Amino acid sequence: AGWALPAFAMYGIDKRQAKSDGWRVPELVLHGLALIGGVAGAWAGRFVFRHKTQKIVFTVVLVVASILWGAIVVGALAVLNLLAQLRNAVDGQTFDIGGLTWWAGAWVAVLGGVMVWREGR
Repeated sequence: AGWALPAFAMYGIDKRQAKSDGWRVPELVLHGLALIGGVAGAWAGRFVFRHKTQKIVFTVVLVVASILWGAIVVGALAVLNLLAQLRNAVDGQTFDIGGLTWWAGAWVAVLGGVMVWREGR
């Protein structure tokens, strides 16, 4: 979330500069901002400013970044859930295998989507 605002701003700046024939934000910077965590801001900037919508490479990078960060978020939530379940088990409460199974299934679905996407390239 911390990189979303800079990514959004860079799309706006680059669009303004493109209209005025000024200096441009390098495409590598726009891609990098999406990949390091600004993917939501990049999607929003692309939509709001109608910028870089015709370039396929931008769509590919944003889709890859979305899958990557989706997997990271799901994985982090799964780990947090597992830690909470283990803490509860240590405290004498029952271990909810159903919750753990749901998170594991979500993680497998994300990874499966990534693998299917890679095979289709």
